[in-house]
Amino acid sequence: MPDFTLRSVKGAPLTHEELDGNFEYISSSLYSINNLTSSLITSSDTGSFLTSAATSSMNVSDAKITVTSALSASLTSSSTQVTCSYGMNVFEYVTIDNHAVKLPQPVTGKSVKVVNKGNTLLSVYPSNVGGQINNLPIDTPSIIPPDGKPYEFICIENPLPGEWTISSPATGQYDSGEISISIVAGSLGGFNPVVAAYDPSHVGLTNSFNNTTWGYNGKNKSNIIQYISGGYTYIAFRPESSWVGISKIKVYTNIIGTRSLNTTVRLLAGGEFDYYSLNDGSILNNGTSSTNSTLFNFALTNQIPGSAVTGSTAYTSLNIGDANTAWGEKIANTDSYSDVSLGSVGGTTIGNKSLGNTPYPFPTKTDASGNTINTGDSVEKFYSSYISFQIQPFGSLFNYGTIPDFKFRFMIEYYQ
Repeated sequence: MPDFTLRSVKGAPLTHEELDGNFEYISSSLYSINNLTSSLITSSDTGSFLTSAATSSMNVSDAKITVTSALSASLTSSSTQVTCSYGMNVFEYVTIDNHAVKLPQPVTGKSVKVVNKGNTLLSVYPSNVGGQINNLPIDTPSIIPPDGKPYEFICIENPLPGEWTISSPATGQYDSGEISISIVAGSLGGFNPVVAAYDPSHVGLTNSFNNTTWGYNGKNKSNIIQYISGGYTYIAFRPESSWVGISKIKVYTNIIGTRSLNTTVRLLAGGEFDYYSLNDGSILNNGTSSTNSTLFNFALTNQIPGSAVTGSTAYTSLNIGDANTAWGEKIANTDSYSDVSLGSVGGTTIGNKSLGNTPYPFPTKTDASGNTINTGDSVEKFYSSYISFQIQPFGSLFNYGTIPDFKFRFMIEYYQ
């Protein structure tokens, strides 16, 4: 091998022969390194680099991730028999009755990628009892929204039961703010009123829990729907930017006493897809694939610790969250009263989303601007869904008299 000459050592500029010698030295060194690395073997346990013996060079691109598609989740708890594989796992069949999977047996440094293309939230449990993901409580699943994006779980401890880390899906929270309204027991058809609300400016009373085809013509509607019919107020809303799915709802009130624990909360939803003209955006059909659903249904079974101090009535405290006031929360997909999916078309999406352009499947129609739309003409298929928060203080029959200042506040946590 030729010598390698440094100008700093020689103390003078290098000759052409010395420069050529340096290049030959470098080439010979690289050849030796390539011969050495040709003997390296990839270890599935350590994740070492794969080398190609044919080229005797580092060939990282030769290592391909294993993709397993069209997977189905199973059951709703850690008792699921579906175990992910190391590599990419694409779940396409995820429902309220089958939305649970487990991570594989832990191997430190290895990773599992999970994609949820189903209709509802996917629960990914640790490999074994006693396992942990991020800083969640032991044995608690990580929830993956149905957004079609890959989420990577990396094993950081492989002595059983195993520990994993994940960059969790982005989440947000809607906060209604403090809402106050006067309620009178038995004032609506002999039953206690149900309060519907979005925020302090959008609140009203109705005679029962209700939802309807709010999603109809949603592309051309405002984000907040509020109207009065038969003396009853109807309120529904959707976010400015669609939510991928709802993960939890929390409700706090100023009502006190054991009867307050009969308070019922429902988060209802209505969604559908419709066909719209590409000329002016007007709706063309009379309603298609409409779905109405109760996403959450639960009672406020908790009370803030401490002794109650009454406010304007014997059944209320002055402020939300005072001692003895009723509150509650519900996590998505934990039972049949927390199914946050609206079906195969909309899935868990709350808000608007375009389903793309498609041939018009109905007889000839004229849009709002007078343009003729024939069967087979290209139109837009568009999905819209709304939710409605409704609460019935003390249940339907308890006589609480008149409460001039029933106060409550709700928070909805969602995936972005």
